Order: sequence, then structure tokens, then C-alpha cells
Amino acid sequence: MIHKRYRRDGKPDWARWVMECDSCQRTTHMFSHENPEWLVTANPDMAIFCPACFNAWADHLIASTLRCPECDYTHLRMWVADPGDPPDERHPNFADCDRCGAIVLIAEPPSL
Repeated sequence: MIHKRYRRDGKPDWARWVMECDSCQRTTHMFSHENPEWLVTANPDMAIFCPACFNAWADHLIASTLRCPECDYTHLRMWVADPGDPPDERHPNFADCDRCGAIVLIAEPPSL
């Protein structure tokens, strides 16, 4: 939610506009150094999230969609190749299941 303030002449008082997280009700000024960290969509009907709530929702979304194809367990360990490693120590990007040990390769996203 964005709390808007206006001057007596009807013009917006931009310095006093405040964003409120729709999950935890934390607030910040709309035009502050914290803005890049907040999730504010272009659609006025969508929720606004502070960084902590946005990360919690993202973690929940990832946990609910990434599942082991063998046992349906959601605790997958990510193993990401580091481009700075020597070639003989690099491994492909993959995840392995913490329960049954099944390995899931992580495909690179298509380039545009």
C-alpha cells in the first residue's frame, strides 16, 4: 500500500509518500535509499513487499516448486559450478536430494 500526501494546493508532497508492506506492515519513505530493495509492481492492485517478506515469499515459492523427481522431497542441495575454478575441478550445475541422493541437472536458461 502506498500512503500518499498532498500539499494544500493539491500537488503531491513526494517527500512524505510512504510505502507499507502488505505482509508485515513495515514502512519506508517511497523516495529513499531502500527503494531498490522493495518489490513494487506497476499494477496498482498488486501487493507491495519489503525485502524480508519478498525473500520469504521467494523461498516459499522455490521450495514448493523444486522437488526431487524420485521421492518428491523438497530439500535439494544446489551445486553450482564456479567459473573461476580450474577446469579439472569444475562440475556441472546440479542439485542432489538430501533424502534419496538423486541428482537433478540444472539446465542453463535459454539466451535471448
